[in-house]
Amino acid sequence: MSEADEVRRTLHAYCRLLDERNLAELVQRVYTADAVDDRKRGAPLSGPAEIRGYFARSFEHVTATAHILSNVDVDVSGSRATAYSRVTAYHWMIGSDPGRPADFVLLGSYDDDLSRTPDGWRISRRVVGALGPTGLAAGVLPDVFAGFGGTDPFHNLTLTD
Repeated sequence: MSEADEVRRTLHAYCRLLDERNLAELVQRVYTADAVDDRKRGAPLSGPAEIRGYFARSFEHVTATAHILSNVDVDVSGSRATAYSRVTAYHWMIGSDPGRPADFVLLGSYDDDLSRTPDGWRISRRVVGALGPTGLAAGVLPDVFAGFGGTDPFHNLTLTD
């Protein structure tokens, strides 16, 4: 397996472990100990504890997700790599009918810096971006996700006299 394929495996593991809600393995398997995860919604998350805490708080609102990774472009140079990928992320909110379609779907991008560690490739820096004007592909964006990928949190407001 090539180094680029190993990097892709790490990126796909992020999606799988997040969808499985396995935060302990997510922060251990995917991120470096000094990782930065910039969601462009305030200060970047720094280190596994902050990253895990962010997702744990999200799980207080979201009952399930399905992250589909595509357009993965990887460049490896020695023990460093960069990757750009796109994600389609389906979300089901707590309290919604479990048999219904997703409550909302986000379109985003991941710009990643990765480092080869003794345990394999790990994300050292991730920057999340929104695709399209707001990153929202379907549904209504809940307030808890306002500002996704650095978009204007007031994009859904209609100004009237």
